Amino acid sequence: MQDFTWQFEKPGRSQFWNNFDEAVNCLKGSPVCVCKGCRAEVGHPARNVQKTTTTLKRHSESCEPLKRYLQNCGSSGSSTINQLFAARTAKGQNNTKVTLENIREEVLRFFISENIPFSQADNPHFRRLMQWVLCSDGASQVTLSRKTVRMDLTRQGQLTKADLKSTLAEVNSKISLALDCWTSRNGFAFLGNTLSCNVEM
Repeated sequence: MQDFTWQFEKPGRSQFWNNFDEAVNCLKGSPVCVCKGCRAEVGHPARNVQKTTTTLKRHSESCEPLKRYLQNCGSSGSSTINQLFAARTAKGQNNTKVTLENIREEVLRFFISENIPFSQADNPHFRRLMQWVLCSDGASQVTLSRKTVRMDLTRQGQLTKADLKSTLAEVNSKISLALDCWTSRNGFAFLGNTLSCNVEM
């Protein structure tokens, strides 16, 4: 069995990385980049010493199926999981009213943004700070606990799941699902999901 291991260049350093999927040509035993528009294989930048993305740039500028693919994806309203998770709160960013619902949403965003343990919601200093918050909707005090934060996360996750289903239902193309499982050094198990769509030309 051949060992397909390379030091791939991290996506994001060039805008053209977004137009390709990284893959391996098993027959040649070499890394390749697959165009998301025409599915043609292009030499992976990791194959040359300079690791330049010139080949990706040239193909991106000349590939008509890719241009149509990018245009369709841009108009389909697709978004990332993080954008879907924040979609419902983004609508009220310009709302100056301090409601109990808005406070709970922001507290949840605070906890998940830095992976803060929910037990910190029971911290007496945090609870005292919440009691100082005055709501515009008439609520006298804001009382939050670890159970409240956990419940809000579950509710937000269900709403995000429904939004994602609605978005995928509107995509007029084939949808590919890739899963990746791994365990961190401290023993935590992770499951990564990647969704991609290929627009048929």
